Amino acid sequence: MKWKERGMAYMNSMNFKYLKYLCKQNKKLLILLNVILAVMICVIQATLVSSFGALGDHRVSYTMVSSAVLGMMISIVIPLYMMKMLYTKKSCDFYYALPMKKKDLFLNHVVFGLLATMLPLALYYGIGIWISYSGVSSFEIEITKLHVVKALFVIFVHMFAMQSLINFVSVRCNNVIDALMIIFAYLVIPFVLWITLNTYLSDLVNQFTIGMGTYFDFDFVIENMIYFISVPCAIVLELSHVMSMEPMTMKMIYWIVLAIVMLALSFRYFIKREAEESEGITKFYLGYPLIIVASVLCVLLFGLALDLYKVIIGVMSILAYVILIFIWKRKIYVNFKIIGIYVLLVAICATLQYSFIQTKGFYTIHEVPKQEFKDGEIRLERLYDKLDPVVLKTHDLDAVLKIKELHQMVVENANGNTDIMVSFIYGKDEAYRIYYISHRTLNEIVMPAMKQLEKNESIIVNEDSYDNHTVVVD
Repeated sequence: MKWKERGMAYMNSMNFKYLKYLCKQNKKLLILLNVILAVMICVIQATLVSSFGALGDHRVSYTMVSSAVLGMMISIVIPLYMMKMLYTKKSCDFYYALPMKKKDLFLNHVVFGLLATMLPLALYYGIGIWISYSGVSSFEIEITKLHVVKALFVIFVHMFAMQSLINFVSVRCNNVIDALMIIFAYLVIPFVLWITLNTYLSDLVNQFTIGMGTYFDFDFVIENMIYFISVPCAIVLELSHVMSMEPMTMKMIYWIVLAIVMLALSFRYFIKREAEESEGITKFYLGYPLIIVASVLCVLLFGLALDLYKVIIGVMSILAYVILIFIWKRKIYVNFKIIGIYVLLVAICATLQYSFIQTKGFYTIHEVPKQEFKDGEIRLERLYDKLDPVVLKTHDLDAVLKIKELHQMVVENANGNTDIMVSFIYGKDEAYRIYYISHRTLNEIVMPAMKQLEKNESIIVNEDSYDNHTVVVD
């Protein structure tokens, strides 16, 4: 009954007369939005037809991605526009004086923003898909109607998440300049942080690993991090897997839950907000303080990844720190707390770097994979000779375990100063590592082990090339 009562309360909070007033008041905005979407969809479809012709799959997939991009753009602009009333005391006094509760005011503005963006996008998305399918045989298109609906659902979920984020920032900011800068930072910094962190940690990994190639387990953590910190990147990556007919993934559930949480927080702060807060300096920990910490962290990691001198890294990070604090406070502001936070950031970076190296990526870096693979392959070749490589392949789980044993022995005896290269490949090129080995390691470890593996019936080998790679022990 409680849920039913809450549902009825929210329905009663919807003032349809005020919603109608918002439509009339923002008529020009809605017309402009529809014109822009109509022009963009025409340009996009004309470009796709001229580029791909009768290739229906390409036209449909690019229509999905372009719709997602347009959806993200309008989901940033419209919520910010609908909350612009919060940034001057005069407009706040006017709207707060309306004969309706604050919660009703907030709910109507949020619903109007969602309807004003999702309905036009759905219309032009449908038109774009229809144009993409026209003139193409259904047998030539692998993307079904179910894929199309699934893609639209993915777009709507991320549009909802984006609008919830923009509403949260808009409500917490006290002036439009801060709102624009914090929104820009929220969109850009996650991607920059991901790139910087990926580059920095990959460089650290190369310091304590022997071979070259993929890093087992570690790659999964870093590559998937972007799904959970950036809405624009998440929607593009999610649409790239739209052909997979799997049920709703945890990533989608994550964004739905996070959007609801941000919307609930926006609602709470909107109710508590006073008109006197407008036109003042924005003060909330998820605003400038978080941006400053993330930005300085990016600068520190970027400098360490490029292996710059410590003095240069220090100057760059301090400069970024001071500039961002000036933007936040609108004045040069230094005290012991600010100095202490910077020192703490540097100490955290140094501690994490040392711990990451000593624990081999917090025990996540495995040159020899721990997960099971049904396919395995060993390739033995010389770097500068045009000889056919020795290749052993198997599709047997037990034989793959033997390949892993040889892999571990190579890790323990690898030497990077030779032209003899041995590669271990698992799955269908899902994971691989490449090592340079000495002549002694080749003759005493690798060749005997490969000869032993050759006796396994499940191993496929091009044995004619063995003689080309047999060498005399150093």
